[in-house]
Amino acid sequence: MYHSSACWRTAASAQTHFKKLTSVTAKREAVKDQIRIRVLGFGWDDLHHPWSKDGVAYTPEQLLGHLINKIIPEQKKRTIPKTPPIDLPSRKDRYKLGTTTADVGDLDERRENKKKTVIEGGKKLREEMEEEGKAD
Repeated sequence: MYHSSACWRTAASAQTHFKKLTSVTAKREAVKDQIRIRVLGFGWDDLHHPWSKDGVAYTPEQLLGHLINKIIPEQKKRTIPKTPPIDLPSRKDRYKLGTTTADVGDLDERRENKKKTVIEGGKKLREEMEEEGKAD
């Protein structure tokens, strides 16, 4: 979504779009979407902002402040990834004593194959949706 018109790439653009929204809910959801584009879509977990604290939701203005003051300046410093990160379940890397068995290599190979399958399936689904006019 970063490369679409739905993304607010600059602070001025963010403020302009934010002011056009009328309800608190619409403002909150719009800013949350903008934060998700960077945090989930780019894998920038260190720029995450919680939606609430102690049961009290952050205001749309507070979330917008985080977007403008922290996230947008960071995107000038970082490179935008070509593909979103894929987080598949995997075993944890732990301290090892001795050598690993052949099973570990097999598991790693299966995980990589699964990752390739997910990527290929996603590309195929996107192409089908573009052909049907559901996406662009």
